[in-house]
Amino acid sequence: MRTDKELALYKFDELLKTLITLSSPAERQIEICGIGCPGDEMANDFDSYYTHCRKLYAEQGLMAPTQFEAMDDLDRYLESRSGQNYSGFWEDTASLFSHPDWEEIRSLARSCLRSLGKSHLDLEVFHETEETQGRNGTTLLIQRTKTGLKQSQGTQPEDPAVTKKTSRRRCQT
Repeated sequence: MRTDKELALYKFDELLKTLITLSSPAERQIEICGIGCPGDEMANDFDSYYTHCRKLYAEQGLMAPTQFEAMDDLDRYLESRSGQNYSGFWEDTASLFSHPDWEEIRSLARSCLRSLGKSHLDLEVFHETEETQGRNGTTLLIQRTKTGLKQSQGTQPEDPAVTKKTSRRRCQT
């Protein structure tokens, strides 16, 4: 059983991975997220690993007030783009390349990484895709993704911790 501190550190690493993904160019975001809707995946991950964990990070002393401010700026920006008026924004992969809001999201995510002293980090990403038949005869793609934090080329590490995440996505084709 994990302690509160271990749980907080695990979720904080997942938050870092999410911020790296959000701050990346569109091509890299698609590469990291794999099959599915990258915009929606990134927003859901940020909600899971920041919005729902904010209190835990505060209790464990993982962020300073100025770091929370940077994260809250990104959270408010993402929240302002939720609802029916923006459903296409999150689901349209092409908007990652062309919509000006994505450039602002990337900029805010980079600010968060800088405020955390983690702008030197990047992600290792490994996808494994399997094809299977669904109950109704449709073809399902199951993707398993492993991600790990690593130092970006040409940067000095501030935190040598490297973690891995495994996730599964199912998409009908």
